[in-house]
Amino acid sequence: MHIELLHVPDCPNLGLARSRLSSALERTGITASVREIVVADPMVADAIGMHGSPTITIDGRDPFDRATAPGSLSCRLYWSEGRLDGAPGTAQLIDAIAGAQCHG
Repeated sequence: MHIELLHVPDCPNLGLARSRLSSALERTGITASVREIVVADPMVADAIGMHGSPTITIDGRDPFDRATAPGSLSCRLYWSEGRLDGAPGTAQLIDAIAGAQCHG
């Protein structure tokens, strides 16, 4: 499994996304290569499917993308545990990782 954490330079939610992703991987026991990619160009963001920062992709797919919006360097918000947050919740990440493992 390959996970990419796409983010803009100095993303204020990067630490939160890193922490939750690490926790989700630890709790699932799934081994994955995790690569962080800094994106500072809107054309690159669009080309790689970054829909705001941070964006987490699993095997090239954004499991939290519910729209076909163009790529963006803006801050991304996630609906998590009944509120908007700067990163997916740990439970959401566990579901996404486990789902990708089942389909991979």
